[in-house]
Amino acid sequence: YYRLTSIDTSEKRRTLVVARELETASHARSVLADGNVKLQRVFEDSEIGMVLLGPDATIHETNKAFSSILGYRDDTLDVINLLTILHPDDTELVQEMLAAWQTGERFVSQIEARFFDTDGRPIWTLMTVSAISTSSSEAPVAVAQIQDIADQQLTVQALRISPVSYTHLTLPTNR
Repeated sequence: YYRLTSIDTSEKRRTLVVARELETASHARSVLADGNVKLQRVFEDSEIGMVLLGPDATIHETNKAFSSILGYRDDTLDVINLLTILHPDDTELVQEMLAAWQTGERFVSQIEARFFDTDGRPIWTLMTVSAISTSSSEAPVAVAQIQDIADQQLTVQALRISPVSYTHLTLPTNR
């Protein structure tokens, strides 16, 4: 591209022409496009559920892993609000997390939250939400990475029950 710049000196007014090779701009666009393709592939092919969120928690895009965790078809979750598929007991915590992201108080947050699957059963997940920088004129955007931790939750619950169930084995009369 070309840029014209006027230089005013005490003797004469001169014009300076700055030219850059069109190849440089074309190369930069190519590198940017290649980077976007790679990021899109990471998003789509990840084994971790991924969700692109708008500032009001509207789901703009999900990957197959997230749909699979909840048992939805790939296109079913796009353009709904994330809060509508959360367990009611976890909604307030997620709203607080999203508010902190929107105000810039936190850029990355992680919580355990339950989502409802297609059959209405709660699925325990570990959700990490990371803010994505955008231009100041754009609405904030975040990516949520969501892992199914239902098996870990069952183990934790079993461990909580275990001491009560087996206390009689550790009583002094049994030693």
